[in-house]
Amino acid sequence: MQLTLSWIADNDNGLTDFTQARVWQQTAAAQPWAVRGPVANASARNISMNPATLSRFTVSNAANPLPVTLLDFAARAEGSATVRLNWATAQELNNLGFVVERSLDARSFSAIGTVAGAGTSSTRHDYQLLDAKLPGGVTLLYYRLRQNDLNGSFSFSPVRSVALVTPVAGFAVYPTQVPVGQASAYRYTGPAEPAILQVLDLLGRVVRTAQVDGRVQGSVPLAGLSSGSYLLRYTTTTASFGARCTVY
Repeated sequence: MQLTLSWIADNDNGLTDFTQARVWQQTAAAQPWAVRGPVANASARNISMNPATLSRFTVSNAANPLPVTLLDFAARAEGSATVRLNWATAQELNNLGFVVERSLDARSFSAIGTVAGAGTSSTRHDYQLLDAKLPGGVTLLYYRLRQNDLNGSFSFSPVRSVALVTPVAGFAVYPTQVPVGQASAYRYTGPAEPAILQVLDLLGRVVRTAQVDGRVQGSVPLAGLSSGSYLLRYTTTTASFGARCTVY
């Protein structure tokens, strides 16, 4: 049985010398990679060999045998404000660590965090990073890993895309009736941006004002107010929301 492996330039993952390429095979997940077939010229980005069984295959330069074997790399949205990145290696050789990079267009990437590697190891290692500072107003992000060796060389993982769900903006107060001297809270669902929270009496006069930072939950400034009904106004740069509460 002859097997031919072919790939595009985006999947070189740091491979630059194709004249001394060779195929590696992994018989099962988390198992080490083993050389399969002779050294060959893969300048056309394809290489053939005759495996005894089919499983997972990859290509490396004969002089640089797979410093880090990446088993998996996944990026998943957790709600609308964070992305969790998980990856695992089966073996590592002189692995300084990983730089997690993010992009808005899958072309221009910038670093958002680093994770130390295991150096040299023949056992599985699992890694993760939480991206909790997402750029505002985007619905699609791209991530990749830059794996750095101790000698200064590096390679990139495949790119992963993450679709973000934009929450429906809203503002609510709870409880809506509170005793004098006690606090009430609010919940805001919308873009995380600075806002102003105002408390108005029924004549429309502003009796309390607070600067807020767009967080999901916060306190309503009711301290010192006498009993009565009040209007609440939450204003961002793009929208305004209203609610009502009663102090008794």
